[in-house]
Amino acid sequence: MTLPKQSKLWRLAFITLPGIVLLKNLRFSERNPRLVLTIFVFLVACLLPGLAHLKILLSVSDSVAAESTLGLNQARKKSAFAGDQELTILFQRQDRQILSEKDLCEIRSWVRKVDFSHQEVQYINSPFNARYGKESAQTLTYPLVISLNCESPSDSSRPLAEAASSPLAGTLVSQDQKSILVVIYLRNTPGGSKFGAFDPNVVASLESALTQTFSNKDAIKFSLSGGAAFKLDFLRSLMRDQWVNLLVLVIFCTGFRIIFGSWRGALLLGGSLLTANLILFASMGIADVPVDMLTNSIFTIVALASIEDFVFLAHMHQGSGFNNHWRRSFRKLILPSFYTSLSTVIGFLSLCLSDIVSIKRLGLWAAVGAGLEFIIVFILIPAVMSLSPKYRRWTGAETGVLARGIHKLCMTRIPRLVCLALIGLVPIGVVGISKIQTRDALSDIWDRDHSFNTGVKLLNQALGWSAAVDLVIPAGNNPEKAEQIISQISKLPGVVRIESPTAYINYAAQNLSYERVMLMYREMMLSESASYWYSKPSNLIRVSMFVANSQLTTLSPLFKDIGKVCEPVGCFVTGDLVAYVDYADKVIATLTESFLVSLALVACLLLALARAVNLAKPIPMIFASMWGPVVLLGLGPWIFGGLNFITCVFAAVLVGLAGDSSIQYLFSSRRGDITTGMNQSGSGSVQMTILAVAGSLAFLTSDFAQPRTLGLLFAAGFVALLIGDLWILKELTRRIGTDQTASYATRFNATKVQSSTAFSEPKISS
Repeated sequence: MTLPKQSKLWRLAFITLPGIVLLKNLRFSERNPRLVLTIFVFLVACLLPGLAHLKILLSVSDSVAAESTLGLNQARKKSAFAGDQELTILFQRQDRQILSEKDLCEIRSWVRKVDFSHQEVQYINSPFNARYGKESAQTLTYPLVISLNCESPSDSSRPLAEAASSPLAGTLVSQDQKSILVVIYLRNTPGGSKFGAFDPNVVASLESALTQTFSNKDAIKFSLSGGAAFKLDFLRSLMRDQWVNLLVLVIFCTGFRIIFGSWRGALLLGGSLLTANLILFASMGIADVPVDMLTNSIFTIVALASIEDFVFLAHMHQGSGFNNHWRRSFRKLILPSFYTSLSTVIGFLSLCLSDIVSIKRLGLWAAVGAGLEFIIVFILIPAVMSLSPKYRRWTGAETGVLARGIHKLCMTRIPRLVCLALIGLVPIGVVGISKIQTRDALSDIWDRDHSFNTGVKLLNQALGWSAAVDLVIPAGNNPEKAEQIISQISKLPGVVRIESPTAYINYAAQNLSYERVMLMYREMMLSESASYWYSKPSNLIRVSMFVANSQLTTLSPLFKDIGKVCEPVGCFVTGDLVAYVDYADKVIATLTESFLVSLALVACLLLALARAVNLAKPIPMIFASMWGPVVLLGLGPWIFGGLNFITCVFAAVLVGLAGDSSIQYLFSSRRGDITTGMNQSGSGSVQMTILAVAGSLAFLTSDFAQPRTLGLLFAAGFVALLIGDLWILKELTRRIGTDQTASYATRFNATKVQSSTAFSEPKISS
């Protein structure tokens, strides 16, 4: 039979030429195993020092692009004002009664001790430092607002009464006199560290000192919040989450042993994943690419995305009954596995379209990881098997209830009405995709009862706000102009209050004559405490803006309104919360762009391969492959309400995996009949889905809350992919039919048609 010229060109471009190159590399690995292993060992040895240089980012603002408006504003604020690491401590009584003089003396004593004994402390903002002006005929003095007699403290007095009626109320002192706030600003780590400018040991030591001084048995309790507390808790969760990666490895190896009956194959699988990720993370360290919340899960994400090649290899090796040479499964599957890996790489790289630096970073390095996994499976593992004959039989015999159940499952067909109902979900999914919204908050990173969220809740109950944002105003020489901006912004919905330097000055000077007011103002501007608000070199004023909650759906319109107020004068807001809101605004754009681009590229790849194997009607295959991601994402608004910074990546990953089973079916088909491929490789799709779903559920053990949702989405996605790739495709193929007379056998050897397979490699001598 002679193929049309056009079909020959497609086969030449997508089967013959790539197959020759891939098989030559496989042949080289089989014939030179010692050289291949030496190259890999040398590569790992050269890259291994990169692990020591791997940095960890602990806040969202650290990932802001330096050239962006937010990044420039952030740099401008840092250069003008000191104190980037902010630790907020709320003090209360255990019985929630009014703080007595004795309580305040104990708190003040601890604050002073920290100020003198910790060199890392740059500045402390507390109600104990607040003063007001008092004059006599000859003198001007500055008594403390909170006057304490700590030599013989009283339990009955109310020392916070004066502070509760001052501008301190609602910021550092609660109106009910039951809570006070102390904010410690820490110096940046000299020379930096693996955590950037942040040293978690300093915050941990302060927390330990607090615990020792105010134990649970004492009358006073404390809670931590602020940027420094967030980073410390984030680091602890990040370290605990390393067990998630280990659990995924255990699940995959144990699942492989249960399904394929061999610990040798499980060892090869675990070794390939560990080797790929060791090279990946070491390369990230050398390239100065940091680990953040997203890239911390790259081991699990890459493992879930790349396990398919290994499973289909094991499926073919097990199905051969050990009658064929061990090399046969590698030679037969190297080309289809190359295209399944390519589609996965496409899905990851589509994330690079995002404006969010962390998501770009994940997309690029996850694509590198998927490529590494393919190289290890088809280059390194054959070299190991060539040197170690015992590993050539790396699957057990196909027996047992599980194997029979998998075969029975993949051979079943769904009823026609069910198939129509599933297909009918596609237009609903398309509509749903357009309705997806962002649903996120900084506090949603952990569970509600997490210590950080508990601290934020107590802060809100005591002072009426949940978070503080820096508002920077370029009006250093014009306090009246700054006050106008502060007054305008303070009236916006969601703003609880804004610190006003003028309000503090007016309070301190309320009983002074005009001459003494001017003297007090000059002395205040020369004091170190004024540098908290005023930056003379940069001509900027910084004040704290307190917001009611950290829900991004509320903060996003608020920050846009602030932007409108600030546009004429050049003021701006900055901080971790601002960076997180900026990311949240870009989540939907990231999802939509990466999803559509990945969908189009993977569909084009499937269409090209269908042309190369001369599949007469490829549309049912492409539709079935895209069914899972479209439906799952489209039903999202009704299932999980909205997406966040973490979960927005799952759609692009699933599209990258979409069609992988179809590619395997194409290369297992005979004479263009994809039904034959489904019958031969359908069990492999079910086996892969079982392992992938089980591995996805490892995310449920994460210390973070958002990755758990991501794990559930991945698990549901793998099931949806199987439904589309296997059962919907089977029904569409049966209903629509395939034109057998127009089809031709898929062949790698262009000169000879083999009846046993559509992809036949050139004979390679043993």
